Amino acid sequence: MQRRDFYFLLPTGIALIAAVTIELVVGGHSPIPIPAPKPAFPGLADHLDELAWMRVSRGAAKVDFANVAGRWVIIEKDNYPASPATLRRLLVGLADLTRAEPDGAETDRSPSLDLDGTATGAPTRIALRGRTGNTVAEAIVGTASAGGVGPIYARQPGAERASLARGSLELPGDLLGWLDRGILDIPQAHVASLKLTGADGATWRYGATVPTPPSRSRTCRRTRD
Repeated sequence: MQRRDFYFLLPTGIALIAAVTIELVVGGHSPIPIPAPKPAFPGLADHLDELAWMRVSRGAAKVDFANVAGRWVIIEKDNYPASPATLRRLLVGLADLTRAEPDGAETDRSPSLDLDGTATGAPTRIALRGRTGNTVAEAIVGTASAGGVGPIYARQPGAERASLARGSLELPGDLLGWLDRGILDIPQAHVASLKLTGADGATWRYGATVPTPPSRSRTCRRTRD
Protein backbone atom coordinates (compact mmCIF):
# COMPACT_ATOMS: atom_id res chain seq x y z
CA MET A 1 0.00 0.00 0.00
CA GLN A 2 1.33 3.43 -0.96
CA ARG A 3 1.58 6.20 1.57
CA ARG A 4 -1.09 8.33 -0.08
CA ASP A 5 -3.55 5.42 0.06
CA PHE A 6 -2.79 4.97 3.76
CA TYR A 7 -3.54 8.61 4.54
CA PHE A 8 -6.72 8.37 2.47
CA LEU A 9 -8.03 5.36 4.44
CA LEU A 10 -6.90 6.56 7.88
CA PRO A 11 -9.88 8.93 8.48
CA THR A 12 -12.29 6.17 7.44
CA GLY A 13 -10.78 3.75 9.95
CA ILE A 14 -10.90 6.28 12.75
CA ALA A 15 -14.53 7.05 11.98
CA LEU A 16 -15.47 3.37 12.10
CA ILE A 17 -13.74 2.88 15.46
CA ALA A 18 -15.49 5.95 16.87
CA ALA A 19 -18.88 4.76 15.60
CA VAL A 20 -18.48 1.35 17.22
CA THR A 21 -17.38 2.92 20.51
CA ILE A 22 -20.36 5.30 20.57
CA GLU A 23 -22.76 2.44 19.81
CA LEU A 24 -21.41 0.40 22.69
CA VAL A 25 -21.64 3.29 25.15
CA VAL A 26 -25.05 4.61 24.06
CA GLY A 27 -26.56 1.15 23.78
CA GLY A 28 -25.38 0.19 27.24
CA HIS A 29 -23.07 -2.51 25.92
CA SER A 30 -19.50 -3.01 26.93
CA PRO A 31 -16.82 -5.38 25.68
CA ILE A 32 -17.03 -8.80 27.31
CA PRO A 33 -14.14 -9.00 29.76
CA ILE A 34 -11.91 -12.04 29.59
CA PRO A 35 -11.91 -13.65 33.04
CA ALA A 36 -8.55 -14.28 34.64
CA PRO A 37 -7.68 -17.96 35.00
CA LYS A 38 -8.51 -19.33 38.42
CA PRO A 39 -6.01 -21.63 40.14
CA ALA A 40 -7.19 -25.19 40.59
CA PHE A 41 -5.76 -25.17 44.11
CA PRO A 42 -5.88 -21.61 45.49
CA GLY A 43 -3.05 -20.87 47.90
CA LEU A 44 -1.18 -24.11 47.26
CA ALA A 45 1.89 -22.27 45.99
CA ASP A 46 2.23 -20.53 49.37
CA HIS A 47 2.12 -23.80 51.32
CA LEU A 48 4.33 -26.17 49.36
CA ASP A 49 6.95 -26.11 52.10
CA GLU A 50 4.32 -27.20 54.64
CA LEU A 51 3.48 -30.51 52.95
CA ALA A 52 4.30 -33.64 54.92
CA TRP A 53 3.11 -36.55 52.76
CA MET A 54 2.43 -37.28 49.12
CA ARG A 55 1.27 -40.28 47.13
CA VAL A 56 1.56 -40.88 43.39
CA SER A 57 -0.39 -43.95 42.30
CA ARG A 58 -1.50 -45.60 39.10
CA GLY A 59 -3.61 -48.72 39.29
CA ALA A 60 -2.09 -51.04 41.88
CA ALA A 61 1.31 -49.31 41.78
CA LYS A 62 2.01 -46.48 44.19
CA VAL A 63 4.87 -44.43 45.54
CA ASP A 64 4.59 -42.74 48.94
CA PHE A 65 6.76 -39.79 49.93
CA ALA A 66 7.35 -38.32 53.38
CA ASN A 67 8.90 -35.01 54.30
CA VAL A 68 11.53 -35.80 56.94
CA ALA A 69 13.21 -32.71 58.38
CA GLY A 70 12.70 -30.79 55.15
CA ARG A 71 13.89 -33.59 52.89
CA TRP A 72 11.59 -35.82 50.84
CA VAL A 73 12.18 -39.55 51.09
CA ILE A 74 10.54 -42.59 49.48
CA ILE A 75 8.82 -44.77 52.07
CA GLU A 76 8.81 -47.92 49.91
CA LYS A 77 12.61 -47.65 49.61
CA ASP A 78 13.32 -47.46 53.35
CA ASN A 79 13.31 -43.65 53.29
CA TYR A 80 15.78 -43.42 50.44
CA PRO A 81 16.12 -39.76 49.34
CA ALA A 82 13.82 -38.67 46.53
CA SER A 83 14.99 -36.42 43.73
CA PRO A 84 14.44 -32.85 44.95
CA ALA A 85 14.30 -31.41 41.44
CA THR A 86 11.74 -33.96 40.21
CA LEU A 87 9.44 -33.47 43.19
CA ARG A 88 9.79 -29.71 43.03
CA ARG A 89 8.75 -29.63 39.36
CA LEU A 90 5.72 -31.78 40.15
CA LEU A 91 4.61 -29.66 43.11
CA VAL A 92 5.12 -26.39 41.25
CA GLY A 93 3.20 -27.84 38.32
CA LEU A 94 0.27 -28.68 40.62
CA ALA A 95 0.32 -25.19 42.11
CA ASP A 96 0.29 -23.65 38.62
CA LEU A 97 -2.75 -25.61 37.40
CA THR A 98 -5.70 -23.43 36.43
CA ARG A 99 -9.33 -24.39 35.98
CA ALA A 100 -10.43 -24.96 32.41
CA GLU A 101 -14.13 -25.21 33.24
CA PRO A 102 -16.40 -22.43 34.52
CA ASP A 103 -17.94 -22.71 37.96
CA GLY A 104 -20.78 -25.21 38.05
CA ALA A 105 -19.99 -26.71 34.67
CA GLU A 106 -20.89 -30.34 34.12
CA THR A 107 -18.81 -32.23 31.56
CA ASP A 108 -19.70 -35.44 29.79
CA ARG A 109 -17.14 -37.89 31.12
CA SER A 110 -17.10 -41.21 32.90
CA PRO A 111 -18.37 -41.00 36.51
CA SER A 112 -15.53 -43.32 37.53
CA LEU A 113 -13.07 -40.54 36.77
CA ASP A 114 -13.70 -38.92 40.13
CA LEU A 115 -12.87 -42.15 41.92
CA ASP A 116 -10.40 -44.23 40.00
CA GLY A 117 -9.69 -42.90 36.53
CA THR A 118 -10.69 -42.19 32.99
CA ALA A 119 -12.34 -44.49 30.50
CA THR A 120 -9.30 -44.43 28.19
CA GLY A 121 -6.87 -46.09 30.61
CA ALA A 122 -5.47 -46.13 34.12
CA PRO A 123 -4.71 -42.55 35.16
CA THR A 124 -2.19 -41.28 37.67
CA ARG A 125 -3.58 -39.96 40.92
CA ILE A 126 -1.66 -37.48 43.07
CA ALA A 127 -2.63 -36.76 46.66
CA LEU A 128 -1.03 -34.20 48.99
CA ARG A 129 -1.42 -34.01 52.76
CA GLY A 130 -0.34 -31.48 55.34
CA ARG A 131 1.39 -31.93 58.66
CA THR A 132 -1.86 -32.70 60.48
CA GLY A 133 -2.90 -35.32 57.92
CA ASN A 134 -5.36 -33.02 56.20
CA THR A 135 -5.89 -33.39 52.44
CA VAL A 136 -4.38 -30.38 50.71
CA ALA A 137 -4.94 -31.25 47.05
CA GLU A 138 -5.77 -34.10 44.71
CA ALA A 139 -5.16 -34.38 40.97
CA ILE A 140 -6.01 -37.06 38.43
CA VAL A 141 -3.86 -37.18 35.31
CA GLY A 142 -5.44 -39.06 32.44
CA THR A 143 -3.62 -41.27 29.97
CA ALA A 144 -3.17 -39.92 26.45
CA SER A 145 -3.98 -42.31 23.61
CA ALA A 146 -0.66 -41.56 21.86
CA GLY A 147 1.39 -41.78 25.06
CA GLY A 148 2.57 -39.11 27.42
CA VAL A 149 0.43 -37.00 29.72
CA GLY A 150 -3.23 -36.72 28.88
CA PRO A 151 -5.98 -34.52 30.33
CA ILE A 152 -5.58 -33.31 33.89
CA TYR A 153 -8.49 -33.21 36.34
CA ALA A 154 -8.10 -31.44 39.66
CA ARG A 155 -10.25 -31.91 42.75
CA GLN A 156 -10.21 -29.62 45.73
CA PRO A 157 -10.52 -31.14 49.22
CA GLY A 158 -14.16 -31.95 49.98
CA ALA A 159 -15.35 -31.59 46.38
CA GLU A 160 -17.47 -34.41 44.92
CA ARG A 161 -16.33 -33.97 41.33
CA ALA A 162 -13.05 -33.25 39.63
CA SER A 163 -12.81 -30.40 37.13
CA LEU A 164 -10.72 -30.14 33.99
CA ALA A 165 -7.49 -28.20 34.54
CA ARG A 166 -4.90 -26.53 32.35
CA GLY A 167 -1.21 -26.99 32.92
CA SER A 168 1.51 -29.59 32.69
CA LEU A 169 2.87 -32.17 35.10
CA GLU A 170 6.10 -34.12 34.85
CA LEU A 171 5.73 -37.73 35.99
CA PRO A 172 8.57 -40.30 35.87
CA GLY A 173 7.63 -43.58 34.23
CA ASP A 174 8.90 -45.81 37.05
CA LEU A 175 10.15 -45.80 40.62
CA LEU A 176 13.77 -45.25 39.58
CA GLY A 177 12.79 -41.89 38.12
CA TRP A 178 11.91 -40.64 41.60
CA LEU A 179 15.24 -41.58 43.21
CA ASP A 180 17.92 -39.05 44.02
CA ARG A 181 20.95 -40.33 42.12
CA GLY A 182 23.29 -37.52 43.09
CA ILE A 183 24.54 -39.16 46.27
CA LEU A 184 28.14 -37.91 46.04
CA ASP A 185 29.38 -34.86 44.18
CA ILE A 186 33.10 -34.56 44.90
CA PRO A 187 35.43 -32.70 42.53
CA GLN A 188 38.04 -34.97 40.98
CA ALA A 189 40.85 -32.74 42.22
CA HIS A 190 39.82 -33.52 45.82
CA VAL A 191 40.11 -37.30 45.41
CA ALA A 192 43.55 -38.85 45.94
CA SER A 193 42.57 -42.52 46.03
CA LEU A 194 39.55 -44.80 46.01
CA LYS A 195 39.09 -48.23 47.60
CA LEU A 196 36.25 -50.58 46.66
CA THR A 197 35.39 -53.71 48.66
CA GLY A 198 33.32 -56.44 47.09
CA ALA A 199 30.88 -58.82 48.75
CA ASP A 200 33.59 -61.53 48.81
CA GLY A 201 36.00 -59.28 50.65
CA ALA A 202 38.19 -58.54 47.65
CA THR A 203 39.33 -54.93 47.43
CA TRP A 204 40.29 -52.72 44.53
CA ARG A 205 42.36 -49.58 44.93
CA TYR A 206 42.46 -46.71 42.49
CA GLY A 207 44.99 -43.92 42.89
CA ALA A 208 47.07 -41.35 41.05
CA THR A 209 50.63 -42.41 40.38
CA VAL A 210 51.90 -39.02 39.30
CA PRO A 211 50.58 -35.67 40.62
CA THR A 212 49.05 -33.72 37.77
CA PRO A 213 47.30 -30.35 37.56
CA PRO A 214 43.49 -30.50 37.98
CA SER A 215 43.01 -29.47 34.33
CA ARG A 216 44.88 -32.56 33.03
CA SER A 217 43.62 -36.14 33.07
CA ARG A 218 44.92 -38.43 35.81
CA THR A 219 46.86 -41.63 35.20
CA CYS A 220 45.41 -44.32 37.46
CA ARG A 221 46.73 -47.68 38.53
CA ARG A 222 44.70 -50.56 39.78
CA THR A 223 45.98 -53.10 42.30
CA ARG A 224 44.22 -55.99 43.94
CA ASP A 225 44.96 -56.86 47.55
